[in-house]
Amino acid sequence: MPAIDGVEPDLVAISKSSGYINPDDDIPSELQNHRALRSLGWLRHATLDLSLRSCDYQLADKPAASEIARRATFSMIAGGILTQRRLDAGGTTFQLSEDPTNPEHLFFTVLLIKLPGEPNTGPSLSGEFNTYAATIDKATGQVLNAGLAHW
Repeated sequence: MPAIDGVEPDLVAISKSSGYINPDDDIPSELQNHRALRSLGWLRHATLDLSLRSCDYQLADKPAASEIARRATFSMIAGGILTQRRLDAGGTTFQLSEDPTNPEHLFFTVLLIKLPGEPNTGPSLSGEFNTYAATIDKATGQVLNAGLAHW
């Protein structure tokens, strides 16, 4: 499945069916040797860049991360992917991590608690969240694209 709907059609997400994925583990050989995959890597829960890494679920304690969140959420709202009302509904969290297939990009992820009657749009383990992501140019902070994420 594509990693993010409508974004980079050659970027795919392969979800482990169960259990914890340790990002320090080697990628399984069947994936490393797959002819259709040019590059692959583990998607971490947080960036390795200490100037952006935050334990605050709103990224408010890191000014550079907070600015990325502001730009990305503005872009998602302007693009009709999310609404401000939906972001403000409570329980919204943000994550920032490296794109494991492109060192020049970051992924900004928005996790929204699924509201009653809302369809499950992502493969979260609990089925209680919907996930959206934006690809960010690391050097400029520019939002390159955004959509529904499949992680």
